[in-house]
Amino acid sequence: MDFAAIDFETANEQRASACAVGIAVVRKGLLAEQCAWLVRPPEFRFSARNVAIHGIQPQDVEDKPEFPELWETLHAYIEGRFLAAHSAAFDVSVLRRTLAYYGIPQPEFRALCTCCLAKAMWPTLGSYTLKSVTQMLGIALQHHNAADDAAACAEIVRVACQQTSCRFIEGLVERLGIADAGAYYNESTPRAAVSYRPKRSKDYTPSSDSIDPNHPLFGCTVVFTGPLVSMDRNEAMQRLAHVGGMPGDSVTKKTHYLVVGGRYFDVFSHKTEKLQRALSLIAEGSDLEVIGEDDFLKMLDG
Repeated sequence: MDFAAIDFETANEQRASACAVGIAVVRKGLLAEQCAWLVRPPEFRFSARNVAIHGIQPQDVEDKPEFPELWETLHAYIEGRFLAAHSAAFDVSVLRRTLAYYGIPQPEFRALCTCCLAKAMWPTLGSYTLKSVTQMLGIALQHHNAADDAAACAEIVRVACQQTSCRFIEGLVERLGIADAGAYYNESTPRAAVSYRPKRSKDYTPSSDSIDPNHPLFGCTVVFTGPLVSMDRNEAMQRLAHVGGMPGDSVTKKTHYLVVGGRYFDVFSHKTEKLQRALSLIAEGSDLEVIGEDDFLKMLDG
């Protein structure tokens, strides 16, 4: 598992005003490198609000290098990598707009937002700020220190991979049903592409017209919650569609089955929002049934 995590602090409301950048590098599943640099922003203007957040004063960066002087070093960490960041839309836009300001060609990389990742991994956490997620996971954090924030992002990804038994970030993204949408960045890439959008039920269609109408899942609407162990969610939804089932995005009165992922099917000790909704509908008399991953696999096999 090799990837990098990045964090920017800005001097003012302008995205091209980086005053600090931190990088954490994971190699072979271990935090191998952690670096941070103070940066002199192109417009030497600091807003009181930003200073109150990160504590970096104008005098701290007055004699520091501007971004182009650091780019050769940073580029080696970024080009062609999976790059993690918390609320990645911000950090990626800081990088892209700073490069554009100086007329530096945009690198290619894939971005993983650890805020989106945390919402998929731990759906009942409530708050998904970097501070909240790290506290829940027991990760030490000196917030708004660029090096520390980057290392914390890297640790979030590492923990998620460990809990899902994924050796690679690509596997983690697939396991959680999060599509990367080919999120390689260049000057023409829309900002919205930084976030991953889970596939919707309409994205899954049968691969054959010869579907057995007697299959136990034929015509059934099935919703999934929690990470699956036997396969990633995309594969589960596609296989369901192949036997004539209908993947659902949310639990409604039309849902026939809610499949609870293997790690969470422990006498419902971890109640996701979908599971809470399903139990509420069942209490109201709905025919909806909550099943475990093993039961789903047996039904899938007919």
